Amino acid sequence: MFSESKAIGIGTCNVEIQWTMLDPFYSVYCLDFDSSRIMTGSRDRTIKVWCIKTGTCIATFEGHTGSVLCLKFEHDWDIDSDDTVRGFMVSGSSDCTVCVWDLISTPVTSGENDVVGRSNPVVISGTFGSPRWVSAELRQVLRGHSAGVLDLKMDERWIVTWSVATSVVYAELMPCYSSKDALMNVYDRKTLALHTTLSGHEGPVNAVGLENGRVVSASGDGKMMLWDVETGNCIRVFEGHEKGLACIEFKVRLRLISSSAGIINGVRHYVE
Repeated sequence: MFSESKAIGIGTCNVEIQWTMLDPFYSVYCLDFDSSRIMTGSRDRTIKVWCIKTGTCIATFEGHTGSVLCLKFEHDWDIDSDDTVRGFMVSGSSDCTVCVWDLISTPVTSGENDVVGRSNPVVISGTFGSPRWVSAELRQVLRGHSAGVLDLKMDERWIVTWSVATSVVYAELMPCYSSKDALMNVYDRKTLALHTTLSGHEGPVNAVGLENGRVVSASGDGKMMLWDVETGNCIRVFEGHEKGLACIEFKVRLRLISSSAGIINGVRHYVE
């Protein structure tokens, strides 16, 4: 379901809400999007694909046995293609697994443009090009974590995942995590083999950045650590926050982090 379009004012800016996706039964924990579609992961254990133009749910993928907590997919993999093309997606779940998916985009043949109501695949009207069918195949399940997979990052070479929960207590519909898990798994994107495990934090890893073969991790122990993915070695430890770190934004020359104390620190570090 989705609601009608309306405009609201935010400060001096006007923002138009084109539509709102509604799911009255389950919480949505994560999303990723490109120019044509939005993909969401939910407590209902599914991944849904939504048309970014209309807000219509156009596909549902099943593979996890727990809530889908994180996902990333290859953006705009089917733009400017007239053939069937495959994309790439990774998702993590409270079932302690990471699912690797092949996304399949197929052109709609003549006479199929008005087809409505197929369960899977479902036609998508992309922002660019003609409508296409979208489906997914589960390629492999990675089982390197002993706790729920909180989040993940990926680039053209690596997939970095980290877990946070050994126990989950639900307060209304929001999960509250309690853990001392501080491990990050790095997988080779091509082979899907476990390349290395990054370990060194004394508290849970809450956020990770990945860029140019370097990983930066932010932890509840108040530290930020810079890692070389190829060797698995910690290059440097950044300290300065009095409380745990909640989030991080990583660029090659600048990392911006924030803590639970409401303080934002900018750390500049040049990497050869």
